[in-house]
Amino acid sequence: MDEFTGPGVQATEPAEEETAAPESLGVFKTTAYCNCSKCSNGRNLTYAGTVPTVNHTISADLNVFPLGTKLKINDIIYTVEDKGHGVTGNKLDIFFDSHSAALDYGVQNVEVYKAD
Repeated sequence: MDEFTGPGVQATEPAEEETAAPESLGVFKTTAYCNCSKCSNGRNLTYAGTVPTVNHTISADLNVFPLGTKLKINDIIYTVEDKGHGVTGNKLDIFFDSHSAALDYGVQNVEVYKAD
């Protein structure tokens, strides 16, 4: 028997650990790219030297988010592995596996969160 329970003592459940909400970094303009000749001049590697991956690779202004920064967008955690022409300030470019998928994404304004 637990020393804190017994006749006349109300058993209590351990307190659940509260998880803090992710920190919002604000609303960013997001665009999409792939590794085709139109989007990336056919390059198959990111600025960081990695192979870009869907639902992982994102391009950012490296003065705002250095390589390796993790950002959460629409419940997906991306890693900054690339930089792009025109990707400055509060703009991000998300990697897709095809040009049609990038075009389907278009341009969106989305809230971006810090991911640890």
